[in-house]
Parts: sequence; C-alpha cells; structure tokens
Amino acid sequence: MKTIKLLGVVAFLGTTILSAPSCGKYEEGPGFTLLTKKMRITNEWDVKEVVYPNGDTQADTDDQYTIIEKDGVAKAVDGSLSNTGSWEFSSDKENIRFTYEYFGVDVTTEFTILRLTNKELWLRDGDNYIYKSEAR
Repeated sequence: MKTIKLLGVVAFLGTTILSAPSCGKYEEGPGFTLLTKKMRITNEWDVKEVVYPNGDTQADTDDQYTIIEKDGVAKAVDGSLSNTGSWEFSSDKENIRFTYEYFGVDVTTEFTILRLTNKELWLRDGDNYIYKSEAR
C-alpha cells in the first residue's frame, strides 16, 4: 500500500513539474535549467555576433573576450592587453553590471540579459545593441 502511495506522489510531482509553465527569466531563455545563474555566467565569453538596433547583424571576428569569474572579478581581454574589473547581477538578476577603471575613473556599464545558458550569453546595452556571445 505504501508503494502505491509513493508511486502516486511521484507520478503527481512528475506531471506537475513537466506541465508547469516555463521557469525562464530571460526573453530568449532558457526555459528551465538546474544550474544557477552564477554558475551559468561564470565562463570565458567571446562575442560572435552583434545585432544593431535596426536589425542588421555583423559577425565579430576580433580577438576580444571577457572572463567572468564567480568571485565577482571580470577581465576584458584584447589580444595581449587586458583590463580587470568587477561584475555583479542587479537585484532581480535580469541585468549585469561591469565596472572597469578607464584612465583612473571607474566606469560602469549595465546590460540586460536576454539569454543565459552555460554556452550562450546574449546581452543588450542601453543603446539596444545586442551582443551574442559563446563560451570559449
């Protein structure tokens, strides 16, 4: 009898989870993931495509990439040059802020996160440019 009750509970929970609406926070997904946002964003990101506000796209083929570490450190790398700063999520984790020193002044840039998986990161800046990055 206990086995039948247990099977019923498991079946109910399975059906509920599978039929539940998407758990996604970002416009472009993912709909559901077991990885935390911090786990997904911690990576080396290489911009592969830029989408302009008018919808035009351009492949990004330069040697620039960004390293996002779990301890809040961010590093922008361009060939042999690099600049270390910090990153943080907004309180609702829908945006990410990067702060770097530029000629002695701290500069903060905020992006809206459109897609965040462990292999893809899509960010939109304040001018509506979209940067589609892939993990290196």
